[in-house]
Amino acid sequence: MNRSYAGRVSKMDDINVKIYQFIKDRLGIDESAITNSASFYDDLNVDSLDFCELIVDIEKEFDMTIPDDMYEKFTTVGSLINYVFKQTNLKTSKEPEMSTDLEERIAS
Repeated sequence: MNRSYAGRVSKMDDINVKIYQFIKDRLGIDESAITNSASFYDDLNVDSLDFCELIVDIEKEFDMTIPDDMYEKFTTVGSLINYVFKQTNLKTSKEPEMSTDLEERIAS
């Protein structure tokens, strides 16, 4: 497995764990009910206010803003996880890398 792929898998796992934890802790949903294919509304019985609170927690945790018009697209836990994963990858790929010379000047 190459490093790039392993890094993406690890990052996806981290996001998965954090979002599952938010759903369990903040919404009081039994861990056994939380799967990537679980529907927020049909399977987990999340109401719209709880869902908005979940989104706010995720925005804070991952330092991102999720547009309101995206909320209705998150029908399952997996769809939300995939969105967060893609957005965090976009964010990290857009951040410029510091040159070693610049890093040395900052460190001194």
